[in-house]
Amino acid sequence: MTMTDYENIDFSKIIQEAEELAQATAEKRLRLEITKQQLAEAEATYRRLTREKNQMMDEIRADEQVQREMEKRKAQALRLQAAKEKRDAILARYNEQAAEMDALTATATWREFAFDHQIEGGKRLAIAERGILGDKRGLGKTLTSLIYLDMVQAKKILVIAPNDVVPQFQQEIQHWAPHRHILSFAGLNKDARSVVYPMLKLLDSYIITINYEAWRKDKTVIDDLVAAGLDTVILDEAHRAKSSEKQTAKGIFQIAFVPNYCPNCKTVGLDLSGESYVWMQNGKFKNVDPTETARCATCSTPLQTTVKNVLCMTGTPILNKPQELFTMLTLRDPFRFTSERQFLYDYCYSYAPGKWKFKTGGLERLTNSMSEFFVQRTREDAGITIPPPDIKIHYLEPDPVNYPNQYKAYRDLTQAAALVLQDGTAIDMLYILEIILRERQVITWPAGVELKIKDPDTKEVLETLRFDVEESQKLDAVEDLCRELAEEGERTIVFSKFKAPLYELKRRMQNEYKVTTATGDDPRFHKEAVRNDFDLKTATNDPRWNTVFCTFDAFATGVNLNAARHVIMIDDEWSPGMEDQAIGRIDRLNSTDQANVHIFRVKSTIVTFMEALIEQKRKLTEGFESTISAKDLMRIARQNNM
Repeated sequence: MTMTDYENIDFSKIIQEAEELAQATAEKRLRLEITKQQLAEAEATYRRLTREKNQMMDEIRADEQVQREMEKRKAQALRLQAAKEKRDAILARYNEQAAEMDALTATATWREFAFDHQIEGGKRLAIAERGILGDKRGLGKTLTSLIYLDMVQAKKILVIAPNDVVPQFQQEIQHWAPHRHILSFAGLNKDARSVVYPMLKLLDSYIITINYEAWRKDKTVIDDLVAAGLDTVILDEAHRAKSSEKQTAKGIFQIAFVPNYCPNCKTVGLDLSGESYVWMQNGKFKNVDPTETARCATCSTPLQTTVKNVLCMTGTPILNKPQELFTMLTLRDPFRFTSERQFLYDYCYSYAPGKWKFKTGGLERLTNSMSEFFVQRTREDAGITIPPPDIKIHYLEPDPVNYPNQYKAYRDLTQAAALVLQDGTAIDMLYILEIILRERQVITWPAGVELKIKDPDTKEVLETLRFDVEESQKLDAVEDLCRELAEEGERTIVFSKFKAPLYELKRRMQNEYKVTTATGDDPRFHKEAVRNDFDLKTATNDPRWNTVFCTFDAFATGVNLNAARHVIMIDDEWSPGMEDQAIGRIDRLNSTDQANVHIFRVKSTIVTFMEALIEQKRKLTEGFESTISAKDLMRIARQNNM
């Protein structure tokens, strides 16, 4: 740039523009500072408002939570109030019904003798009409059932019991309920029934007693009982009908599910000539003729219910497996428990082919569903103070030195069995059970025991092992104890699964002591004489026998032998429930002394396997019984608004 160029520049203008720019910049800076200040104030306000917003949201959420809790509490209060009103109404009805039952039975003979738990159990079952009495042994189930009959005002009654129990049940009826007329139809042939059964129409009240085997060979027995117009059926030792597919249970279903009771007008004993009836068929509850529906002749109501009152009695609802409950549950509620398979799927799981256990939560759900119709008490629940049985297990060390022939027989049998089982060929389960049974026999009393070694494929008998050894370590030990107790004046019941050792003990002792047997080979009148001799109600101060040798099948259930204070088990039963029942023959409600139980086992023999098996089964039954205790049932009943 030249001098001339500088001379032409308007410096004043430039200065003015610079000053204006500086002033504008200063103003912008001022505005910027103001803006920053305003922004800071705005941010502070935002943060404050945000905090206020969050605080308000927290308060709203808290209020909503409180509101939800209040709604829950309100709903719960309404449910509890409704449940209380329902429970109070049910309790009022129960008390009203109970008062009516007390009034109806005020002059009953049993009022003088019955315990409170028996009267209360009779009421609960009578209100349920159909139920299960599972009181533990020795609590007087028979008297409870007779109280139940009076409280439901039963007239035409059928009592089904094991053959050897029928006389005991009849005696209990005569003792506790002399106003009841007993008709024993056990053993009547078809011609006799054709004369007697029509006469039932002329009777207003009766109790028919019959055994579980009654229709095994003659199914017309069922038709005769159906025609009798029964209003009540009682099953004593109801676990005997544990399989719904067996002929025994099917017959019971046909009798108990005759639609002769109207739930609308309460008419009982309807004339059903020409009508269909319902029963179990292939595990399903159905009409025999689906095209017909039985209707009440009085009010034309379809008869969906059947014989009005059904009572199952057993101290061992489960002997071996859960499905044994199903028949009893179906007898109580046939429209709910219609399929055994569905019952197993609902409450159990299969841990092996054909083997079932209660699933987690399944047992609790089942007990909930049973609470209104299942009565089971222990002695503690009933307030009975008799001490529990004193159980002594006598373990014998194997003694091949003093019993060489017996242990040689046991070794020979065991080795033969091992060869059969290790053959690698599929072995029939019944044959395996037979081998185990023979091993048990040999370790108890070898004489007369034989095992046929069979070809697994052809079933041809290849060899027969027979033992005529008349020595037994276990039997000698049992004999010593029997003699000792007899010398002390004690009365004793000796149980075994096998007849031969019982007869051998009788042979050894009969010339010195008052002993006898009670097995399936003994006539019925002899077993009744034994029962009367050992029942406290009929026993005398000068008994005919002090020691009786019994098989489990003959005397382990349903009879009172409580004049004895000792039970000896020569060998174990498969089922712990059956052993418990055997102990219960002397451990009864009106017993005053502690029962003494002696169980004999030889170590390192088949007994070791038996002991483990029995313990496993015991856990199954104890699991059910501990869950279904009376206290729990009352708790469950309250939860179910009973």
